[in-house]
Amino acid sequence: MVESYQKIINPAPGAIETLVKQTQDPEMKWKTLAEGRNRAEWERGKRKREDERKKEKDEESEAMGLIDWQDFVVVETIEFTQQDMELELPPPTNVEKLKSMSMAEKRMASMVMEETGAGPTAASGAGAGAGAVAEDVEEVDMEDDDEAEEVRLQRIKAEQEQARARDVQRAAMQSRGVKIKSDYTPKGKSVA
Repeated sequence: MVESYQKIINPAPGAIETLVKQTQDPEMKWKTLAEGRNRAEWERGKRKREDERKKEKDEESEAMGLIDWQDFVVVETIEFTQQDMELELPPPTNVEKLKSMSMAEKRMASMVMEETGAGPTAASGAGAGAGAVAEDVEEVDMEDDDEAEEVRLQRIKAEQEQARARDVQRAAMQSRGVKIKSDYTPKGKSVA
């Protein structure tokens, strides 16, 4: 509020001359009217968007309120044994590394995740080992021909680290008596 009064008492240099010119311009009132109309349309749109967001939020909270959170059925119980606690798993990947991964690397990471949860896929069974690593490295080389050599080498190194971690994990699980299914076929990819 004080700043507004200061602008009126001590106007900026040239502000008075600008106001005088604007009052003498016959088109200025139409320009001001157009600016006011545009501002009103913008405010109307903003209010409409806020109302829609509020309505969506209210609908979501109402839907959550309709759920009876005390009424549930136990479908399955997962029991963790001491062997599960002693498994040597690869370290988790950080967000920056995931963002910079190529599509081939993301496929490799998803294969590693499948192996930890549901066993290896048919393409990378127990005997695939180093052969799968070589095929994946060649695939990355073909896809990344236009990229810089340094980036390509980093990606190949990451692929090799992931394959090594997968092999170490597979060996650790097999040595502890965990059965690994090598002929696993996902539901959507069954061969007729």
